[in-house]
Amino acid sequence: MLARLFTPRLVRYLRRLTRRREDAEDIAQETLLRAVRNIDRYDPNRPFGAWLFTIATRLASNHARRKPTVTLDAEPASNESTPHETLETKQEAQNIWARAQRILPARQHMALWLRYAEELDTQDIAEVLGLTRLHTRVLLHRARQAILNDCRMNQR
Repeated sequence: MLARLFTPRLVRYLRRLTRRREDAEDIAQETLLRAVRNIDRYDPNRPFGAWLFTIATRLASNHARRKPTVTLDAEPASNESTPHETLETKQEAQNIWARAQRILPARQHMALWLRYAEELDTQDIAEVLGLTRLHTRVLLHRARQAILNDCRMNQR
């Protein structure tokens, strides 16, 4: 049940950090294993998803220190619509996320991904990234501003 519910979200998130689907899948599996092994450390007053994403972020960080990665485009979240609409939506999402990845510092990109792709709130993102809530809000604001400025520059 836990794996079915969280694996797709974890893999999408980790794919942004690792750039390789295989690595993202391995880290997602390790995340779930660690969560089960350390369930006694989970605080039920906090969101479970944020706890999992914190574990995943730390494992991805450790993985990045050990192994160089190859950059590949990540898949956006899929939706249920016609094949043409799905393809169009995927292309738009890829363009937006590719632009964000190109112009934003890694931490801003991760904060933006957690907010909009994973739909975590500011407090949960702060916990995942090990920041204060205010710092997270500033990161999100600066990321959005950078993307807007980049869009304006490219429209000229």
